[in-house]
This record gives sequence, C-alpha cells and structure tokens, in this order.
Amino acid sequence: MRKTFALAAAVCCIAASANSFGATVVTGGGAGRAPTAAEMTGDASLAGKKVYDFFVTTDSDILSVDNVIITGGGASLYQNAAGSDVEPPNPLFLPVFPALGADSWISTPGGTSTAGGGFPNDNSSWFDSSDDGAQNNFQFARLTTSTPSGTFAGRVNTLGPNSSVINTPFSLTFGAAVPEPATLAMTGLALVGMVACSRRKA
Repeated sequence: MRKTFALAAAVCCIAASANSFGATVVTGGGAGRAPTAAEMTGDASLAGKKVYDFFVTTDSDILSVDNVIITGGGASLYQNAAGSDVEPPNPLFLPVFPALGADSWISTPGGTSTAGGGFPNDNSSWFDSSDDGAQNNFQFARLTTSTPSGTFAGRVNTLGPNSSVINTPFSLTFGAAVPEPATLAMTGLALVGMVACSRRKA
C-alpha cells in the first residue's frame, strides 16, 4: 500500500513538473500613454503619438520573440536616432536625450539580436543569447506610433523540457478600438431617434 502511494505521488510530481513548462502570459497594449513633456521637448515629432508597453511572464528562459507582425504601425513606429531596436534606453542617457524614453524596441532579458529586418518587416525575430531563467512581468517591448489602433502579434519562445522549444503565440491590440460598421449604424439610428423625439416635444 505504501509503495503504491509513493509511486502515485512520484507520478503526480513528474506530471506537475512537466505541466509547469510553457506557462507564458503576454500582457500590455491598451490605451497607452501620451509622451511626457520631457520626451516632447527632446523631439517635437512625438506630438500626436502614443506609447504602448508590453510585458511577459514565463516559467522558463526566454529564447526569442519571433514572427512579429505589427498591423497599423510597424513601419511607422517612432525610432529615435540614439535608440536601439533590441534594448530599452540606458537610464543614464535619458536626462541628455529625453525623447529616448519613447523609443520603440523589443528586447529579451539577455543580450538581444535581431534578424529578418526588424520593425519595418513582418515576421522578424529578436533572439536572446543567455539563460536568464523564469521572468515575472518582464517588459519586453515598447511601441510608439501615431496610428489610432493596431495589433502587436508574434510568439514568445521559451525553453521546454529536454531542451525543447515551447512556442506561445500572442496577439494584443493597442490604441482606440475601431467601432464595427453595425455599431456605427446603431449609434446613428439612436441619434436620429433622439432628434425626432426632441422635435416632437417642441
């Protein structure tokens, strides 16, 4: 009986460890933020743009972020001349180049390199060159664009059991939601009805 219980407990532990690989959650986007006054002073071209941040939580090492497609903004992302596509700006440079705070980039926890042409091209990849283990709410991207809305999609690839690779697709919207034509039509009908009612009362 004890041997059976011990064997069952061991099987449960192995199953639990096997299932723990690949738990990856990507968040962010939403309404974004306007560039700060300091960022705007550093570069007037930031007027009318929004800054969107994206985060990832994993239970194992991030190997890469790939198959990146940014609809409604890819080639038009804000890129500061002093910035980088593969890492956030060095905080020490921000007082001198404040617009760097709004620079667009994708990064990984270790040294990052890019392939496939970067932001202007669909399906580009950002590779990690070191084992940094699990990540908790790691900011892996910042996108700054004047596009009213769009989608940031791709895959986060993490280390799985026996050196396998686990691919986790993501697709996050950013900016203002664009109403569907049916929603716009219903809103228009409601406005017409309100106008008709107000005229009838008068």
